[in-house]
Amino acid sequence: MSEQWSITPAEPPRPRGRGLVVGGIVALLVGVVMVVAGIAGTVSASAGLITGFGSPVSTPGAVVRQLDASTTYVVYELVPFSGASANLSAADVEVLGPDGGVPVTTPGLDQTFSSNNDDFSGFAQFTTTREGTYTVNVGGSAPSEVIVAPGIGALVGLGPWVALIGLGALVGLVGLILLIVGIVRRSSRPAPAAAPQGAAASGAGTPVAGGATYADPFGGTGDTPVIPESVSDGSWTTATSRPVQPPAPPPPALPPAGWYPDPARPGGRRYWDGTSWTEHQA
Repeated sequence: MSEQWSITPAEPPRPRGRGLVVGGIVALLVGVVMVVAGIAGTVSASAGLITGFGSPVSTPGAVVRQLDASTTYVVYELVPFSGASANLSAADVEVLGPDGGVPVTTPGLDQTFSSNNDDFSGFAQFTTTREGTYTVNVGGSAPSEVIVAPGIGALVGLGPWVALIGLGALVGLVGLILLIVGIVRRSSRPAPAAAPQGAAASGAGTPVAGGATYADPFGGTGDTPVIPESVSDGSWTTATSRPVQPPAPPPPALPPAGWYPDPARPGGRRYWDGTSWTEHQA
């Protein structure tokens, strides 16, 4: 007797972890680009600050510098040791820019720095209006040396670039984690589910069309075949008939691979690979 199937096998499940691998690679590349851009911006901004420090000029005298627009500059005086206060004050400084005089004030914060084992302390500051040549006249009653350089506030310009480096490192780390998890999932093969028990006898647990199961061809009918026996007078009788043991039925053909009702989860579906259940469920 031939068997007919009406269920069209479903597409095998896609390998796991592919989305994690792709997402991890993308995030990792984005993180690297952000870190590189942050480092480049930090180096560029730092180079601008370094070049902003000119050579010391003796006072009383004038410092003539090409300065950037909208930048706060501080006038630093050479002091004998670190932490010492400057002898000069904002009243000793006059600044002339492309648009005329520029207001000079006392720094609100203690601004000091060291260069070539020399210590400098800030005593006056001013903010440029636009890019151009500025003349800083420094008076005072005693000879000294001064430097005109960007103030501590200029370091704020490095903040966005440093933040970009940190953010890029975080994005890259997340991408690396996703990539590792995706590779592990793709490389791990699920253990095949145990073959349905009783498939050879009754087909219990083996999927068939419509969610039914194979039935035992000899079970529960009561129609056990018998064979007549001969008696001594040569006639035949069925009174002493004995049951004929039917031959063992061949194991039913297993259904093709596809999605079928899950025997362990009523209402659910599970993927059958043609020989056994897999771990893929729907």
